[in-house]
Amino acid sequence: MIAVNKKALYRELTDYVMIGIGMAFYSLGWVAFYLPNHITTGGVAGLSSIIFWGTHTPVQITYFSLNLILLAIALKVLGFKFCLKTIYAVATLTALLSLVEWVMQYLWATNPELFPAGYNAHVKLPIVTDNAFMSAVFGAGFIGIGMGLVFLRNGSTGGTDVIAAMINKHRNVSLGTMIMLCDVGIITSSLFLPHSNLQTLLYGYTTLICSTMIIDYVVNSGRQSVQFLIFSDKYDEIASGINSLHRGVTVLN
Repeated sequence: MIAVNKKALYRELTDYVMIGIGMAFYSLGWVAFYLPNHITTGGVAGLSSIIFWGTHTPVQITYFSLNLILLAIALKVLGFKFCLKTIYAVATLTALLSLVEWVMQYLWATNPELFPAGYNAHVKLPIVTDNAFMSAVFGAGFIGIGMGLVFLRNGSTGGTDVIAAMINKHRNVSLGTMIMLCDVGIITSSLFLPHSNLQTLLYGYTTLICSTMIIDYVVNSGRQSVQFLIFSDKYDEIASGINSLHRGVTVLN
């Protein structure tokens, strides 16, 4: 009979619940704020948005298809353990995108007074606010919180995260650098769309900066403690400097 570690099982189930909540925040920020205002985010989500505006292909179909291809490659390169929570996150977000879109359209049909501009001519989604800058900030807030919750539980939203991890395994390039390069490239490519201009491009960069800051805040605030091991002959000076910042120090011989 196989013994079950209840604490480990509970921790694993909690991880999946929190990843699901994170994806709910992500889908709300993307569908309610980004898409109706033609604001491009980074990663596969941003690429799916660009394809949606150019061809009207539903974002959930493009998002799932692109991630399916990336994960199929990543399974061989990175292994199943890395991809398991990513597969769950991608599947959950795909389902939630359709759900949030349906809920928004239902609310518009039953309570049109809640939406200032009704249906958008390009994307057929109710606009929560016709102020694009507010949409960029609020959308970045929801997406930043969502991604932060996913990263806290050792998950991934797929897309550029997977690409960066595969490149990082074989090349001496940091994950952060690769993700940033991919995201900037995707956001910049939105400039080639007919309805795009420099203003919408700047909104895209704004969302990237804001969501990155919020992700860092959520991830760092979720840590109970952080420990550094510092090896140096000048331990007295280092310890004094750290103590001046009201942080604890332990000296080991």
